[in-house]
Amino acid sequence: RKLGPSEASGHIFAFSFASLTNTFAVLAWCIIHLMADGSLRQRVTAELLGRGDAASLDSYESVPVTRALINEVVRLHTPGLIFRKVMLEDGFVLSTGHR
Repeated sequence: RKLGPSEASGHIFAFSFASLTNTFAVLAWCIIHLMADGSLRQRVTAELLGRGDAASLDSYESVPVTRALINEVVRLHTPGLIFRKVMLEDGFVLSTGHR
């Protein structure tokens, strides 16, 4: 079915909000892990400073330690998990964490 203007704008807002909060959460967790692990912080800093050029999507492949940090943060702290719902057999919907 076709979305009406109100529904379409609601979906656009939801996707925009989700992308911002997910990006914020991943960055926050990266900072937490960097602050907690001095060795990792030194390796990421050296890797990024050693590049000498501006960041781009192409340069993402040339920073394996930074890329590994981001991938591990996304794996460990998947944004949006608190919003997942579980449907029971009787049709009731519960947020995860409830029994």
